[in-house]
Amino acid sequence: MVIASISKCDVDIRRELHSSILLAGGTSSMQQLKERFEKDLESPQSARVKVLASGNTTERRFSVWIGGSILAPLGSFQQMWFSKCMKSMELLTSRGNALKAA
Repeated sequence: MVIASISKCDVDIRRELHSSILLAGGTSSMQQLKERFEKDLESPQSARVKVLASGNTTERRFSVWIGGSILAPLGSFQQMWFSKCMKSMELLTSRGNALKAA
């Protein structure tokens, strides 16, 4: 999934993306996950792979929530939110288009 995501990005930034992968959340605490990512992402044509993960398991576990709590009150970030109403409208539109195509 990581390789597929990076390959969909602009060629000019792929090298930088390979060298700045950050593992966060509860599953990042799995043993040897960081090392496995580094091994799986290495390829002859790619840049140096660098996977970052905090040594503190508590910090890793809650880092996603901490980041969200920092972003949530920012006005510029609030403009990017999807409301439940917007999501419902999106679902209805996609279903309507599927019905028209059938």
